[in-house]
Amino acid sequence: MITLLGAAIKLLKLGLGEGKMVAKPYLEGAGVAISLFLAASSAFPAELTKLGVGILLGTAEFSPTYIAQKRGFFEKYGLDVELIYFQGGSQAIQAMLGGELPLTVTAGPEGVIAKLQGADLLLLSANNPTMLFTLFVAPEIKKAADLRGKRAGISRFGSSSDFSLRYILKSLNLGERDVTIVQVGDNPTRLAALKSNAIQASVFIVPNTVRAKKAGFVPMVEAYKLGLKFHGSGIATTGAFMRKNRPIVKRFFMGFLEGVHYAKTHEADSVRLITDLMRLKDPDEAEESYRVIVQNMQPRKPYPAKEGVETVLRNIASTLPKAQAAKAEDLVDDSILRELDESGFIDKLYK
Repeated sequence: MITLLGAAIKLLKLGLGEGKMVAKPYLEGAGVAISLFLAASSAFPAELTKLGVGILLGTAEFSPTYIAQKRGFFEKYGLDVELIYFQGGSQAIQAMLGGELPLTVTAGPEGVIAKLQGADLLLLSANNPTMLFTLFVAPEIKKAADLRGKRAGISRFGSSSDFSLRYILKSLNLGERDVTIVQVGDNPTRLAALKSNAIQASVFIVPNTVRAKKAGFVPMVEAYKLGLKFHGSGIATTGAFMRKNRPIVKRFFMGFLEGVHYAKTHEADSVRLITDLMRLKDPDEAEESYRVIVQNMQPRKPYPAKEGVETVLRNIASTLPKAQAAKAEDLVDDSILRELDESGFIDKLYK
């Protein structure tokens, strides 16, 4: 923009210098240049708008947002984004609905549930449109049939790990009568259970997949390669904030989408930033997180897919009866993403 203004001033000097007559082309050129400068400089406010955004602590799934912040893409669009870290997605949703922050990038099944329960919530994107779990088995298990009669660990019944495991078993033509599913706990606890042979199979997400592999366990199925559509997480805000601050939400999307592009096209730097975000010591864990999250999972155009929300609704219908009659299209709002997409904003990033 400074270059543009300088060009305009130079044109004026050529036309007005030393008391000479002003040539019409010079004035027209200078006028156009100054108009362009003023339009560009007024596109975003000179003073950055502060914006709190909920994110989960130490989770690779949200690394594109972290990368966008660290590389200044939110500032480029007039935002001073503060990432506010939470232990779980439900906490972030509750903080947003309580007015503690206007946006979160963590809204997956928790966001769908909150919406069904009457929350003033808008699901705007699906940054994670699938399941990230990989099924690991004990070394002696060579094929799917070997899982019959074995015990498989999940965090708890009704969780994403539970749903993912059941989906994977179904893809292997196995059911609950073939494999005993037991509640064990989080990723590290399930890995310890595998090591002690308390269970013979479990599902893990990155970077725990690397730890399971190095412990000698064998990856059998990566759920995200099965084509499963699932609303794992995405950007969300409240209806009240959207109505009053739609331009701010749009600018956040612009910074986020440019951050996604940077992450996908700058591997080395992105791996370093993922290492920083997750405080990893093993470079293999950071590289695997980058491969799965940034390259394979994060969409360039993260539309909230109807099929993904429907999968969530089926998964929670037994505990939340409202889900049975709910329509996926009533739970999402892709208007900002569609507006940016149809303007060519996203496609231009990759040219």
